Amino acid sequence: MPEGQSLGARIRRLRRAAGMSQSELAGGGLSPSYISLLEAGKRTPSPDVLRQLSERLGCAPEHLLECLEPEERPDALQAELRYAEISLRNGDPAAALETYTAVCERAGAAGYEDVRIAAEFGAARALEHGGRLEE
Repeated sequence: MPEGQSLGARIRRLRRAAGMSQSELAGGGLSPSYISLLEAGKRTPSPDVLRQLSERLGCAPEHLLECLEPEERPDALQAELRYAEISLRNGDPAAALETYTAVCERAGAAGYEDVRIAAEFGAARALEHGGRLEE
C-alpha cells in the first residue's frame, strides 16, 4: 500500500478491486454522489459510514481509519479556500460552492473559526454568482 494514501484513494482502490460501482458500494442509506465525494477527498465519513463501507468492501474499519489525518491543518484548508476562489473566478460557482461548503464543515469541526467564516462568505458569493440569491 502506498504510504500516505488518502482515505478516498483507498476506498476507490478497494471498490475497484471488488469490481463494484459507486452505486453498488453506496447500497442502502448512502448515495453514489456521496461515495464520489468520499473518493475525491471532499468528505470525511462518520464512524458509522466508515463501518458500513468497511463491511461492504470486506476490510476492517481500521484499514480505512489509518488513512485519516489526525487533525485538519489550517494551511491545507486555506489552500482549498484559494482553490474555491479560483473556481469562482473561472465561472464555476457550483464547484466553488462545493469546496467552500466542505471547508466550512471541516474548519468548524476543527475549531478554525476564521477559516470557517471565510468559507461561509465564499459560499454566499458562490450562491450569488450562481443566481441562487434566495439561499
